[in-house]
This record gives sequence, C-alpha cells and structure tokens, in this order.
Amino acid sequence: MEGGVAVRENRMAAFAGKWEAFSQTKVAALKAAVAQGVAQSQQMFEKEKPVTLTPGEQDAKVNELLASLCPLPKRAQIFCTDACLRRYLRARNWNVQRAERMVRDTLRWRDECRPEEIQWADVAEEGETGKVYRTAFLDKKGRSVVVLSAGQQNTKDHAGQVRHLVYCLENAVMNLPATAREQLQQQQQGQGQGPCQGEQGEELEHGEQEQMVWLIDFRGWSMRKAPPLKTAREVLSILQNHYPERLGAAVIYNPPGVFEAFWKVIRPFIDPVTFNKILFVNPSKSETVKKLEEVFNLDSLEQAFGGRSTWTYDHETYGKMMVKDDEKTAQHWGIREGERSAQQQDIVRNDSGDSLDSIESGRSSSSFSNSSSSSSSGSGCGASLWLPVGALTPTDPNSPHPAHGPAQADGVLTTLHKMNLNKFVKRPSWT
Repeated sequence: MEGGVAVRENRMAAFAGKWEAFSQTKVAALKAAVAQGVAQSQQMFEKEKPVTLTPGEQDAKVNELLASLCPLPKRAQIFCTDACLRRYLRARNWNVQRAERMVRDTLRWRDECRPEEIQWADVAEEGETGKVYRTAFLDKKGRSVVVLSAGQQNTKDHAGQVRHLVYCLENAVMNLPATAREQLQQQQQGQGQGPCQGEQGEELEHGEQEQMVWLIDFRGWSMRKAPPLKTAREVLSILQNHYPERLGAAVIYNPPGVFEAFWKVIRPFIDPVTFNKILFVNPSKSETVKKLEEVFNLDSLEQAFGGRSTWTYDHETYGKMMVKDDEKTAQHWGIREGERSAQQQDIVRNDSGDSLDSIESGRSSSSFSNSSSSSSSGSGCGASLWLPVGALTPTDPNSPHPAHGPAQADGVLTTLHKMNLNKFVKRPSWT
C-alpha cells in the first residue's frame, strides 16, 4: 500500500514539474507574441507616411475614384458625392484602389441593409431609455452630437440594437449643418443629373461639418449592461468600414476604473491623430470638466454632463422629432410614401411572432448580422465597453493608417494561433 502511494506521489510530482515548465514556456511565448505584434504595429505606423496632395491632385483622385465606380444606380449616385469619396480616399491615404474596394463594400452593405429606409417606428423600442440619441444642438464646430449612454441598455436583441445605432448614425448625417445638407442636396439634384453624369457641386467650406461628435456616457455602466460581443463586433465593423471620416471627436464621460487598464492594452494600436480625438472627462476632476467647454456650448449641453441646459431625454418628444426627420430622409433619398424595399419589409415584419433574433438567420436580417463578412477589416477592441475605438482608427483626416486597431491586434492573434496558443488564449470576437 505504501509503495503504491509513493508511486502516485512521484507521478504527481513529475507531472507538476512538467506542467510548470510547460506553463512557463507558454507564458514566455505569449509575451513574445504580444511584443512582436506591438512592434509590427509600430513599424507600420513608421513605414506608411501620410500622403500630402494639393487641392487639384485631390480633385483628380476623386475623379479617378468616381470613374472606377461608374456606372452607379440611383441611390449609389446620391451617396457617392465628392465629399463622400474624399472621406473614403482620406481613410485609405489617397490610394484609389483601396478606396474603391472600401466604397464598393459599403455600397453592397447599403444595398443589403437599406439603412436609409429604417424608420423611427422600427427602432422606437430600442430607443425607449435614450441609450443612443442625436442631440438637438451642434458642438462649437458645427458638428452633430450623438450621445451613447452605456448604462441605459434595455434589450438583448442583436439585430434591433444594430439597426437602432445605424438609424441614429444616418439621422446624425442627415442633420449636418445647413451648408453641408445643401451641398449634399445640390449634388443629389445636380439639375437632374447624378455625380456620374458630371454634376458634382461645391466642396464643403469646413471639412468638420461632415463629422459628428460622440458623447459616450458611462454613468450607471456595468459589465452586466455591456452589449453582447457579437453586437459590439458588428457595430464596430459597420462604423469603421461604412462611416469613414465621420468622427470628429469622442468624449468619454465618467469612464469606469477598469477602463484605464483596458485603455493601456489598446493604446499601442491607436495612432496619435486618433488618440488626440479622444477626450476623457471625469466629473470629479475640474480640470477635465473644463475641457467640455472647448467642445460644447455649456448653455446647450445637458446638466447631467456638466452643462447648463435643463433638457433631458423624453422618448415621446424625441420620437416626434424623429418622425419628421424620417420625412426629410425619404425626400433626400427619393423614397416615396409607403415605398420600402422587400429587404426592409422582411426585416421589420414580425407577423409570425418570431423574434428578430430568430429572423436574423434569414436572408434580409442577415444583412446586419453578417455585414462584416464582406468587409476587409474586422471589428475593434473595447467592444464590451461600448467604446467604438476600432471605428475611430481609420477616420482621421491626417492619418495614413487604414483600420489599424483590429488589423494589428488580429496580427498578434494570428501569431498566437500559429504558435498553437489558441487552446490557452480565447480568440476575441473580431476575428
């Protein structure tokens, strides 16, 4: 009996020694892989220099990109304005071939999802708590302001959450300053001609009027209220691939303590220009609160965010404003009353009583659930915190780096996979 116990103890000791050596080897390999990925990211930042073009050279690039896309159907013509094509070219460092692929991916996505046809009635339930909404005021630079309240999550419907955010983004774009809207309408009408027929209108006087500000509110946030990784992944993919150059600034209000550690992890994958767009505001620190006044007129900003306005989100009042905006959107896109595509009707129809999650496996709602599959870039880091940092990366006017965050992080993960570490390290949702 004693001999048997001794044998077992010896075997256990031998196994423990082997396991410790194995674990140390894997940990060392993991550290080396992460260091290699960070180094590769930094090398890319250093290698690709931003392209500087004269206005005339930029116009030539826009015309070249437009020619490569034509002929375009009617709604694609409305979408592909000069200003739009410039955004895609800037996001791809003025590389026409890469920009063309990006535009075509967006046009396919828009044709499948028809975001311009989403109406307030389709997403009103998602908006009940005011978790995402466009403010009625602009920031000091004339940019639309979208509030994302991470602590107000009220559903677990993947398709519904994505559609709601897309609706809010489309609405924010439609409510750009008057000069931007007029320019877009001028290009749409063009005396009866679309951009492929030569009428391209005037460029915006202030480029940032094409952009929006995200006010991301973490009051009341907890991991329990974080959106599912699947939803966060798709949202990030849509933002970075189909709304390039739309972000002017991201104000992170009352960030949780865990955010600091998370931020340190993703910081190497964010280029300096993007980093400068992100403003952290801690209401308990007066020096950060003062930064709000650099972005917003405090008379318009809600008191909840340190402003002086007594306005608060009211679902009924906001819904009435959105219904009016739906009419404006339909007019812009040439959608007649009662006219909606078969795709959009299938997505919102629920006659059988099935949930949108179950309908999601079908042809139409899969446009949202699988929208990232046709895109060259995946989603980004920070999905579970509802911070679309992956979307920030390619949206910098002066940044030469196309979709860095997810792509570079994925490089690290690919290295781990090749080293057979995928058994020990869970692969994030964007891969």
